[in-house]
Order: sequence, then structure tokens, then C-alpha cells
Amino acid sequence: MGNMSYKGSIYESLLDAFMKKDGLTVGEKFLSIFKEIKKDGSIAEKLLKCEDKDIYDAILKYLSFPFEEDELLTEEEFEEWMSQK
Repeated sequence: MGNMSYKGSIYESLLDAFMKKDGLTVGEKFLSIFKEIKKDGSIAEKLLKCEDKDIYDAILKYLSFPFEEDELLTEEEFEEWMSQK
């Protein structure tokens, strides 16, 4: 199999990552994505050393992590929750 270009897939999956409503800042999202790249050095050094496929795989791993958005409690639900503590 020849060299596949991951650039378009990276751009698309990065957009999906930024649109994911997980309560993280952009910086936290970048750290969450790129901490999974198994290279030595700082994140900047890792990015310079890795292949596009590594970046794409890291983004997909981030996107696959389940996230359940918290629902706001009513005041009564909150008081009941507090009384159980």
C-alpha cells in the first residue's frame, strides 16, 4: 500500500475534536490529543518527530473517549444530593 495522505482527515477530525462539547479549553484539547503520541520530548518535539498517521490516530483516540455532559440539577435535586454526602 502506498503512502496515504492524512492531511484532509487530520483537518476534519481536528474540527470534530474542537466541536466536541467536553468542557475542555482548546489548550486542554491539544494536550489531551497529543499526550498519546509515543515519542520522547516535549509536545512540540513530539509533533516535529511524528508522522501524519500518528497525529491522526491520536485525534481519533481523543474523539473515541466517551464524554457524558452533566445535566444541571434543580435546587431540590442539589439539596437531596448534598444530604446524601
